[in-house]
Formats: sequence, structure tokens, C-alpha cells
Amino acid sequence: GVTETIEYDPLFAQVNGPYTAAFNDYIRSELKFETDSPYEILSEKVWMNWSYSY
Repeated sequence: GVTETIEYDPLFAQVNGPYTAAFNDYIRSELKFETDSPYEILSEKVWMNWSYSY
């Protein structure tokens, strides 16, 4: 059956680092976005609090 959460997806291990680095470079260099907050991508901090309801 379908579980409530994803335990592990090997794709995340391959794309998480490069995607995060590229995105951070883009928003900081091209868009001149500045923040002291960490950028969380596909982390437990994000998906545990995500609401899928509309």
C-alpha cells in the first residue's frame, strides 16, 4: 500500500546538493536576494509541516 511519508528516495541524494547550490547561487547572485535564514530543500523540516490540502 501507499505510506504516509517517503522513507528514502535515492533521487534526493543525487540532486539535493547540486540543486541547492545552483539555486542559492541564482537567488543570491542574479536576484540579489539576501537572508540569514538557511535554505531548506526537500528536508524533513519542510515536508513534515507541508499541507497538501487546498
